[in-house]
Amino acid sequence: MPSTPSLTFAQGGGTVPFTTKLAPGQDIELASVTATWDAAGASGTFLPCLSIYSQEGVLLSRTFPSQTLTTGDSGEVTFSPFLAAAAAAAPAASGTSKWAALATTYNSHNQTIASGVPTLLTWYGFETDDTATFDTGLLGFPPTVVNAAGDTALIVNEPGVLVVDLWALWDSSGFSRFIDQTSSGHTLDHATGSIASNNQNDVYQWSHAVYYFDSSLVPGFVRFDAHNNSGSNKVMNARFVSAVLHPTTEALITVY
Repeated sequence: MPSTPSLTFAQGGGTVPFTTKLAPGQDIELASVTATWDAAGASGTFLPCLSIYSQEGVLLSRTFPSQTLTTGDSGEVTFSPFLAAAAAAAPAASGTSKWAALATTYNSHNQTIASGVPTLLTWYGFETDDTATFDTGLLGFPPTVVNAAGDTALIVNEPGVLVVDLWALWDSSGFSRFIDQTSSGHTLDHATGSIASNNQNDVYQWSHAVYYFDSSLVPGFVRFDAHNNSGSNKVMNARFVSAVLHPTTEALITVY
């Protein structure tokens, strides 16, 4: 990532969608994106949209302003999904991150992972600082929230950017295995890739993923599937999940 702030400018060609691609090896951390729109040729009212994709073409976020443009308008639209100050000022979000944790006690809730069969991880401990935002439940959509021992999904009831880290402890090592993180409808970042690259000779494994839930995706859920490719059943002794939801903001728009 750059060590100093920088400004990137690109001239559009008069049509949408207009795309700006990073150069090979380029890495940036977005703070704000501004676009000038000319709606002279629009057939009606529309919402400007900013979409951000990974290098693999996976949709990471999609941001809309709170106002629309219509035929004949010109608009300077500032999309600011990454600015903490904007998050605090947005009426739809408090600007405060919220957390949840799922866990099992070592050797108290061992789970057998059969070879060649994806197995949903189950959870017996749940904590959060906001029960309106997080809960647990059985897999389903919309999710059935029961918050009971043996649930398989972390329920997310508010929009935002969810950062999830999972840690797992197996009873043995030296075999092929990985853990998928999936959410309701889509998976973002490189959850499967990161866990698959862990040392197979280590009893510990981890995964990391980032999910974007907009208002159309909540309530939603995140679940975890363990894969064991050893040819025989294996046991997971303990597992832990840490999840932090960062509230999103509405984009800022000025119409003139």
